[in-house]
Amino acid sequence: MLDTVAGLPVHVLVIHAVVVLTPLAALAAAAYALVPRWRSALTWPTLSLAVVSALSAVVAA
Repeated sequence: MLDTVAGLPVHVLVIHAVVVLTPLAALAAAAYALVPRWRSALTWPTLSLAVVSALSAVVAA
């Protein structure tokens, strides 16, 4: 299996991805819900952040 990336443990990188991407996904979802004119620009980034954050959480577990 893949244990390191550039000399860093994969588990640590994935944990940090979860810690960073989950709040970003929440902020993007809040902006999507509260600012109607931004919805067209935030649709795919919000979805992408949510999916990557969820997958990172599963991998980290």
